[in-house]
Amino acid sequence: MKIIETIGIDVSKMTLDIYLYIQKLHFKIENNPKGFSKLIKEINKLGIKPNQRILCMENTGLYSEPLARFLFFNSEKCYVVPSILIKRSMGLIRGKNDKLDAYHISRFASIYQSELTPFKPVHDDLIKLRRMLSLREQLLEQRKGLSCLDKEHKKYLNDQDSDDIIAILKQNIDFLSEQIKVVEYNMVSLIKANKDIAKNYNLLISIKGIGIVLAIQFLLHTGNFERFSSWRKFACYSGIAPFEKQSGTSLHVKARIHPFCDKKMKSLLTMAAINAIRTDNELKAYYQKKVAEGKPKMCAINIIRNKLVARAFAVIKRGTPFVVLFQHAA
Repeated sequence: MKIIETIGIDVSKMTLDIYLYIQKLHFKIENNPKGFSKLIKEINKLGIKPNQRILCMENTGLYSEPLARFLFFNSEKCYVVPSILIKRSMGLIRGKNDKLDAYHISRFASIYQSELTPFKPVHDDLIKLRRMLSLREQLLEQRKGLSCLDKEHKKYLNDQDSDDIIAILKQNIDFLSEQIKVVEYNMVSLIKANKDIAKNYNLLISIKGIGIVLAIQFLLHTGNFERFSSWRKFACYSGIAPFEKQSGTSLHVKARIHPFCDKKMKSLLTMAAINAIRTDNELKAYYQKKVAEGKPKMCAINIIRNKLVARAFAVIKRGTPFVVLFQHAA
């Protein structure tokens, strides 16, 4: 049946602004389960059948996820899209408020509904894993800050008061280190308890250069390899796929990677590529060959990044661990 109403939802921490594009109607509700139920009731009161409406919102992570899951499990057609897509569709605008944002989201959904993919929630274990990984990163940041402070005190201060401070810092650093180990243990335990996740995790860590953190990030960003249909699409998402710029005869720029990407994943792939060059003789020889041919080192590293992503998707597709058939001499 033809869609007759597109509903934009501007998500904030406490409230949801709702805008119906065709009926030009706006209302506000609370961002909680009670408000979610009210949203469905208010739309139903208007006589818009479930198969004649779509709902769209920006991906704001923790704030938008509960609503998106509620709509999915209540058989509503829902889209959760990156904010950059909506912002780029607005054109030239002046001013900003929640009602206007909800309008622009509803307009975006009306125009691009045929090109969007409906929201599909990931497994609950992946959500828990993502939260654990986020906690681990926060603990690492705290430990890093305290470690820097500890080094400063040891380097520049030698009085008795400083000794007491250093002792306190050491206690906190040791405590954070223990907590990080606990989180890592819980992450591995959660992975082992889920057969599908555990299978893909073990396949990923069979690849030299891919460690525990990157393997988990692969699982999270790909939705356990259900979100991306090919490694090339994931390479584009991660910001390691080069694109050319060409227009007529006046513009022809050598292919370069695009700045719009998941910077965290790109950074992890860079570190993984450097590690792979050190530990995998085949990739090391390939990297050295490209550098000898005149390729810039960063360009050669980017090739290794793409190879790692290709290998990750290949082992998942085959369902067998990565095996090096031969190794060049180190």
